[in-house]
Amino acid sequence: MNFQDKVKAALSKYKKESLNIQDAGTFRYKGKDLIKEHILPIELKNQNILQHYRDAFFTSRNSEIDFHKYFHHLNSSQALCINLFFPLMVESKLNLITDLLDVPETLITSACFEKESDIEVGIGRKTNFDYFLQLSDGTRIYFEIKYTEAEFGKAKKDQEHRKKFTATYLPLLEDNRFIKPEYCDVDAFLDSYQIMRNLSHIDDKSLVVFVCPKANKKIHSQVQAARENVLTDQGKIKFKTLLLEPTIDEILRQIETSKLQEHYTEFKEKYLNYRECLIEGTCVKATGNMP
Repeated sequence: MNFQDKVKAALSKYKKESLNIQDAGTFRYKGKDLIKEHILPIELKNQNILQHYRDAFFTSRNSEIDFHKYFHHLNSSQALCINLFFPLMVESKLNLITDLLDVPETLITSACFEKESDIEVGIGRKTNFDYFLQLSDGTRIYFEIKYTEAEFGKAKKDQEHRKKFTATYLPLLEDNRFIKPEYCDVDAFLDSYQIMRNLSHIDDKSLVVFVCPKANKKIHSQVQAARENVLTDQGKIKFKTLLLEPTIDEILRQIETSKLQEHYTEFKEKYLNYRECLIEGTCVKATGNMP
C-alpha cells in the first residue's frame, strides 16, 4: 500500500470513529460520481476543520477565502493548512513557526491564507500561496502546503503558457541570483511549473517554505531535488522546508494551553496516524538541508 492509500485508509477510519460520520462522500471523475470513504458529504465539509477552532475560523475573516473544489476531502491540503496555522494565529503563537524556520526574532505584522502573488505582473492568473507571513523588518514568507499529492504540476508548452512565461516570470528571472540560469529558460520552467512559480518569489527579503510529510516520499524527493538542482547557493539559504511529523511534535512540546494541546493532538491523530510511515529521529529545525 502506498503513502496516499495508507493516509486515505487512516482518514476513513478517523471520519467514522472520531467524527462519527458514517456516510461516504463523492468524487466527480470523468462524468461519474465515485463514492469514497475518505471524503465528507459535501454538506458536512466544515467538519474538515478540527473542532476546537472550527467555530472561531468560520466566524472570522479568514473564512472569506475561496475554498478549493475538493475542500470536503479529508486529505485536502487547504484544510490541513488552516488546521496547522489558524490556532497559532488565534493564540498569538506564530513565533513557533518562525522559530522553526530560524527566522531572526521580529514581529509578525500580518498573516493570511490564500495569498495572491504581490510581485507578478502580466497576463493570466497569479500564483496563489497557501499561507503567508509578513514580518516587521519587511521579510515576506510564502508557504506551499502538500499532503497526499503525488507530484507538483507541470504546464503545457503551448503558446498560452509561453506568453505567460515571457510576460510574468521572465522579468522575475532576469539577473536572478537565486535560481540557476538553466532554469530561467522557458522549457525548463514549464517542465517544473508549479515549483518554479514558487521559487521565482525568492528575493533578498523573501523566503519560500514547502510544508509536507516526510513520509510522502514522492513529494519530499521532488522538493529536495528542486533545492539541489534549481537554486544557487544564495537561493538555498532562502528556501526552507517544514516536515509535518517533527513540526507537530515540536509544537506539542512548546505549547502550554490545554486547548492547543488538544487541537494538535487531534491534528496528529487525523493527519499523521499512519504509524508505519512515521519516521523517527527527524531533524525538527527547518534548514536549507533536507534531512
